[in-house]
Amino acid sequence: MMYDDKLVIVEMDTMTTYGFAEKGETADEAIQRANQYYTNDLKHLKASLQESKDEKRKQFLQSRIRENEVKIQAGFQVMETDKFQKIERERILSGKLNRVTEQEYEDALNVLPPLYWCTVNGVEMFCMSEMYSDTYTTQYAYDHRTGKYYCKMVDSEDTSTWIHTLLRKC
Repeated sequence: MMYDDKLVIVEMDTMTTYGFAEKGETADEAIQRANQYYTNDLKHLKASLQESKDEKRKQFLQSRIRENEVKIQAGFQVMETDKFQKIERERILSGKLNRVTEQEYEDALNVLPPLYWCTVNGVEMFCMSEMYSDTYTTQYAYDHRTGKYYCKMVDSEDTSTWIHTLLRKC
């Protein structure tokens, strides 16, 4: 199977990708393929729920069933990869700057090796080495001027999205 890397199938509930369109596949066929996948998965999940005797497993399956129902209801859209990447960037980077505790900052610093650990304009910051998507990850920061700790999703390769730029605009 060959895929068209210029066309992506987007799950409209989360604005994330289901996958790429296949070469020669129409948009309607690609959407039908995504719908069919989640419809089949939904059937399997419901069958597993009927058979399960474990309460925690039942709760997990019910959660997955709800997720799939939402995906199917919200639908799918085929769009050019470039357009999707712009929408994804805007969605990810539009999140707010969150206050965190010193302990949360230290935990994040010590769980994985940090990326781009530096201090700029009195703000000590680092990026998590585990990416959410592409170059997007959570950045943690400590403002030496105020003694406050923060985190936010940033583009690890674009310093204009980093926390120190937000803090010094305030």
